[in-house]
Amino acid sequence: MKNFVLVPNMNKDVGLVKTRKVAGILTSLGAELYMDSAYEQFGGISGVCYLPHDEVFSRAQGILVLGGDGTLLRVSVAAVAHSLPLLGINLGKMGFLTEVEGDEESLFAKLVNDEYTIEPRMMIKGVLQKADGRGAEFHALNDIVVSRGAFSRIMTLRVSVDGKFMDAYNADGLIISTPTGSTAYSLSAGGPIIEPSAQAISITPICPHALRSRSVVVTAERTVTVELTGEHKGGMYVSVNGNNGGELLRGETLTVSKSPLCTNLIRINNRDFYDILHKKLYGSC
Repeated sequence: MKNFVLVPNMNKDVGLVKTRKVAGILTSLGAELYMDSAYEQFGGISGVCYLPHDEVFSRAQGILVLGGDGTLLRVSVAAVAHSLPLLGINLGKMGFLTEVEGDEESLFAKLVNDEYTIEPRMMIKGVLQKADGRGAEFHALNDIVVSRGAFSRIMTLRVSVDGKFMDAYNADGLIISTPTGSTAYSLSAGGPIIEPSAQAISITPICPHALRSRSVVVTAERTVTVELTGEHKGGMYVSVNGNNGGELLRGETLTVSKSPLCTNLIRINNRDFYDILHKKLYGSC
């Protein structure tokens, strides 16, 4: 693999200093690099070919993302659309999804010498069915979240699994997560940590108002349906990987199931999930 698109996070790589360094290492190893022409205004990088946004992924074999997990999640949409694997270079804090730390540039030689593996990550599909018959479909690597937004009142969310009633949560919201997303927002809300290779969907209430309310993990073959009930006016917001997915009103449904798509991550490091878990959560390996 020698042809890559570079996608930097300008907030974490001010002046593209890190991107220039990575580009220099890769071009010295014989790689061909591409970037969106929008980045050319910040100063051209030697060895990089700048292409229009709708062409930049067409010549690549993989995408290198310089940032954190949030940056990688944002780029994963394009990666899936163009069937390209991703490699994350961590410039952030946690970096559960990123593969290379900022001081591990020597690993790039393994990449261009095809000494890598591809790790598929399960995604979930959400379908928001509106009362007027319209529908919206979206796919998420991390999670689909239903939340009350700026409203101060709690809401009641009725959850069914494969059409069978599971629970009615009086809560600030609900996180429906993939195993990949189990170490993101779901974890901070008290959800379980799930090994990324597992095929499962977790359902975690946000600040539930009942001691009995707990996270539930179901197999990936299940379909989870969420409905807004009660006498409350207004609706709840639906976000997909942290981005706006629409609004859920009474009389409407959100269904979540395993997506037919998957995100492919490039692995060139010897660390496994448990090494990363200990380092990121407990500060040691």
